[in-house]
Amino acid sequence: SPWPGGADLPRQYFRTLDPFVILTAAAAVTERLEVGTGIALVIQRDPIILAKEVASLDLISGGRAVLGVGAGWNREEMRNHGTDPKTRMRLLVERVEAVKALWTQDEAEYHGEFVDFDPVFCYPKPVQDPHPPVMIGGSGPTTFDRVLSIGDGWMPIYGRNTDALKQQIAELRERAGKHVPVVVFGVP
Repeated sequence: SPWPGGADLPRQYFRTLDPFVILTAAAAVTERLEVGTGIALVIQRDPIILAKEVASLDLISGGRAVLGVGAGWNREEMRNHGTDPKTRMRLLVERVEAVKALWTQDEAEYHGEFVDFDPVFCYPKPVQDPHPPVMIGGSGPTTFDRVLSIGDGWMPIYGRNTDALKQQIAELRERAGKHVPVVVFGVP
């Protein structure tokens, strides 16, 4: 799959650290810095483990965790994780819904088309109430639908249609009928 950011995927992407390990290290040596992913590919992560990772990060950081999520673009990588690229957006929605259930319910269960588990206990629970913000990444035609249905904000990528960003933010907030947080990812 071609990298949407330009020519070839930069080589540093091949050697990146696990985001939750490095964010925990950053949280442990800071007091005010919000720590978050940009972007966790939830279509490649088990929702029960993801819920525990982010809640643990939120606990260690004292309530400073942010979960930036996306479905990704690399179809070969998706397939290697057992995800059909055609259904990845529906899978993303279900996994985010499941994670939120795990964060907010003592004994959570979820029964969807792709995610299905009976009642489980998942601790720790996040410090933030009701949970860490979930920022939805993306810039496709249905991104705002996901922001409004499962997200707490939008995380566009700097450099991708950036000249239209002000107009897009206004459109999103008009559709929502309220202020929606926007965090631009990758600002130089």
